[in-house]
Amino acid sequence: MAVRGQIASAIDIMVHLSRFRDGSRKVVSIMEVTGLTDGEIKLEPLYRYEEEAGDGETGGQVRGKLKATGRALGNREKLCHAGIAPV
Repeated sequence: MAVRGQIASAIDIMVHLSRFRDGSRKVVSIMEVTGLTDGEIKLEPLYRYEEEAGDGETGGQVRGKLKATGRALGNREKLCHAGIAPV
């Protein structure tokens, strides 16, 4: 429990990369760590990768875009103090 609390307070943003079927690596999600609740680290998705319509492949390559989920960044002030200007 103590280690989870330290992790939740030390990490603000998590970036998840994944390898796709074409061998490429892409950012598939960006999540904000919002804290610890009932022993679980809570994450809020800010961006998610969405493949293009159809099968998502063009010339054997996976195509898509990282799209905002519409959730606002909750810890904006902390990032600004760290010198990161959230969009």
